[in-house]
Amino acid sequence: MLSLIHQCIAPLLLMYQSIDIAYAFHATSTPPLLDVPVFSLSTLGDGDGDESSSSSSSSPTTMNILTYASPISIKPHRMWSISLYKGTLSHENFARERRGVLQLLRPEHANKRTGGMG
Repeated sequence: MLSLIHQCIAPLLLMYQSIDIAYAFHATSTPPLLDVPVFSLSTLGDGDGDESSSSSSSSPTTMNILTYASPISIKPHRMWSISLYKGTLSHENFARERRGVLQLLRPEHANKRTGGMG
């Protein structure tokens, strides 16, 4: 029986060793260009709505740029799956309020961005 197993496995091992493996991921020095929809997500801070009050315990209202947002349900309620970094004010606000304003951006919005990444 052991001989039969060796007769079956040995050719498979030889075949496996002769296969060239091609990897889908390659190291690059620049990030790849993405052609995906871009969204903005606004989340509400926990202050009283008065932006002039700067309480250290309240978090400000935020707006983020998202490249991962996908609808996952339309009935009974419209729901989206989004990506937010944990530990950010946007994540904190969204986790607390359980809602935000998601807007699909158009190409002309690209030049309207201020602050952030320069």
